[in-house]
Amino acid sequence: MRRQEALALLLASLATAGVACSRGSEEHGAAGTVSARATASAPPIESARKPEPIKVRSPSSISSSSGFSVRRCPPAKDDTFFFPKRSLGFREPHFDADAFRRRWYSLALRAMAEPSLSCESVAGETYRFLWLRSFHPQIAVRVEAMAAGARLTAFEQEYGGNRTNRTLSTDEWNLLQEALDRADFWTTDPWVRRGGPDGAQWVFEGRLDSRYQVVDRWTPHSGPIRELGLLFIRLSKISVPEKDVY
Repeated sequence: MRRQEALALLLASLATAGVACSRGSEEHGAAGTVSARATASAPPIESARKPEPIKVRSPSSISSSSGFSVRRCPPAKDDTFFFPKRSLGFREPHFDADAFRRRWYSLALRAMAEPSLSCESVAGETYRFLWLRSFHPQIAVRVEAMAAGARLTAFEQEYGGNRTNRTLSTDEWNLLQEALDRADFWTTDPWVRRGGPDGAQWVFEGRLDSRYQVVDRWTPHSGPIRELGLLFIRLSKISVPEKDVY
């Protein structure tokens, strides 16, 4: 078992029990942040006070073979409540990566009181970015969209947890849609064999009508997947120093 995964599983378990770990003030001293510098080349994003009409994808715009079929919800404590079996990794006689990651990621989502996206289909589109870093608080950013508008909910699990909500503008929603397309979100492989002793899991989920997709990557250093994650953080307005992005 990788050191990063074992440590993260322990920390997620503590968070579920309501244990909040404080960090030193040195982690907050960097001048550069994701919202201010890491994505400085992108156009500025301003908060929208009222919902703005948006264009939601048609279910027919993605292949029926993309991702997974949305299922009836299993019991909330089941390790398949958030993620279907065989969606997160390989299975070998000595180690079942799929089962391990389902338990790990599910602990984090339960601790943040997040809903499942892989069961019970609903109208509209929903996307979520779960960011599990070895040495920093875990973060979840969820965007739920209907034709009348898109709503973002973000949770940073630090000092007991901090949840924020905001409405996305039409331009912000379009930025997210473009980033999803560049990352080939609905057609890319859910997981790849790549990891390391420390780093971060970048876990993306999406639900469109009766289809569900999950994309799990370890510490992307560049490319559309990394840019998609940074956009989620920027839309959330959570300030993350550049040195803490990995």
